[in-house]
Amino acid sequence: MLRQTYDPKVTRELAVMKVIFPLIGLVICVAILGLYLTSPDRIAALIAAFMATLIMSAKLNDIDPQAWLADVLARIADTPISKLEQLLPWNWQPHGLNAQAA
Repeated sequence: MLRQTYDPKVTRELAVMKVIFPLIGLVICVAILGLYLTSPDRIAALIAAFMATLIMSAKLNDIDPQAWLADVLARIADTPISKLEQLLPWNWQPHGLNAQAA
């Protein structure tokens, strides 16, 4: 029978991911809702919320948001629908790395 080892560091990191990340998402949603409800220009509020979501997704995946967004905007027109998933922050690789791997 295999015995599981207890690693407090891994347990603490999992607890942080399960508790803190949803709280961050909730705070972002409340801020976006407040911005949407109080903004005289609701379309601008939705655009700001969309951009904040993109930036936070990149940051949570340890990616430079500006580099990621610039690369995605440059590549999205030539990317087939079946490969759009590769441009998401958690799957993204800079264009130079994809060319070297091929």
